[in-house]
Amino acid sequence: MNTRSWLAMVALTAGVATIVSADPRKSSPDSNQYRNSVSVADSLNVTIDQWYDAALHDQGRAHGFEKQLLKSLQKDIDNTQGRIRQLRDQISSSGGQISSTDSVPNPLSDSLTRLSEIVRTKRALVDAITRTDALSNKYRLLGDYVGLIRREVGLPKLKLAVDKKSEADKN
Repeated sequence: MNTRSWLAMVALTAGVATIVSADPRKSSPDSNQYRNSVSVADSLNVTIDQWYDAALHDQGRAHGFEKQLLKSLQKDIDNTQGRIRQLRDQISSSGGQISSTDSVPNPLSDSLTRLSEIVRTKRALVDAITRTDALSNKYRLLGDYVGLIRREVGLPKLKLAVDKKSEADKN
């Protein structure tokens, strides 16, 4: 086997490994977490739509949906904190080494840091949602929360479909 063939095979193998590891459903040891987060994001979207419609037409129902939304958000934060506890347990059972060196990054430490930042952001969003009275602000903040959940599990951003005519008008 010549050098070019060998390098091509190594590059192909590395590329396939990168693609497989980029898919959160395949790289995550707990695919239930992926499915749960996707279903949380989807159910939040449905409840947000129901809340928004009720806020425009029936304030009583809107208040009920808002309570339901806040309960769902708190449950999601609690679930994320549970994952943080699990990571800490894994780190302590593996010798308590959570620091990473320049040459060998520690994926558990990186995950713990990332999840901690996500929890702080989720709490800040929930605090902002409860503080504001403006419907448009709440709607935007709830959309930000759902976007955060989508990024947490590696889902792509939602894109709106546009027709070719409006796309041509932009150019």
